[in-house]
Amino acid sequence: MTTQSTIQVAVLGSTGAQGAAIATALDNAGVATRRISRSGSDSWAADFHDTDALTASLAGIDVAVFTQPLDYSTAANRFAHNVTDAAAAAGVRRIVFNTNIRIPDEITDASGFETRRAARAALEAGTVPVTIVEPAVYLDNLLAPGVLTPSPAGYVLRYPIPNDLPISWLASADLGRTVVAACQHGEGGQVLRPGLTSLTPADLAGEIGDAIGAAVRFESLDPALFESGLAHVAGPAAAAGVASIYRWLNDNPASTVMATPTEQPDWMPVPTAVSAWAAEFLQPAVSRV
Repeated sequence: MTTQSTIQVAVLGSTGAQGAAIATALDNAGVATRRISRSGSDSWAADFHDTDALTASLAGIDVAVFTQPLDYSTAANRFAHNVTDAAAAAGVRRIVFNTNIRIPDEITDASGFETRRAARAALEAGTVPVTIVEPAVYLDNLLAPGVLTPSPAGYVLRYPIPNDLPISWLASADLGRTVVAACQHGEGGQVLRPGLTSLTPADLAGEIGDAIGAAVRFESLDPALFESGLAHVAGPAAAAGVASIYRWLNDNPASTVMATPTEQPDWMPVPTAVSAWAAEFLQPAVSRV
């Protein structure tokens, strides 16, 4: 019988930032892990468009971890269909799906939400049980150029969210730890929403300021400017998809979709505090300014 300590886990999209964090967390937990990416540069090669290659790469796997790539086109909806079909054909016992972001209950006009909603529906319609992991916003996004910048009075934290929006932040390393726990203890039909107690942007800036020993002031960034900057790194299509999330949040400032998660299983790991994360990742950057 397969036990928690002997499960074989495959990480689909293991070369992406989130996939790599998940694979690293599985390694650290001593879980037998198969990395699968389009290039096959770190292990197995399989493209999300190729069901046969996905099936072959999932042979002998108990749990497949699927992180939706930064593709917000309608074609991306096929990825989830291909993953669940391949998992079923390979005899995978469960899928853990990282949606990248929380999904509002209501239908939106944001491709950043709706492609993830469609992927979730496709997976849940398959025959392999699915555990859903819905993080809110990653602390690691704050490491991007131009987000935390020096000012005459200290630093300015610029991010495309409304001034009073409560957000349950999460470090990517803690996403990885959550997925490990989901692989070991999760069940089909569960929806996990990892994250810290929600903070307003001003509170977030305050915690970061205390950690780095400097005054930090929050300034809401226009999503259009955010999209323009992201396009240089991720390309215009991906940038538009990500920016659609922040446009919707700015148009719906009373939304609680990103706020403190509802009651979660007691086996969920405790996320790293903002202050501890900032002291580790932002302090060195600030000292070089």
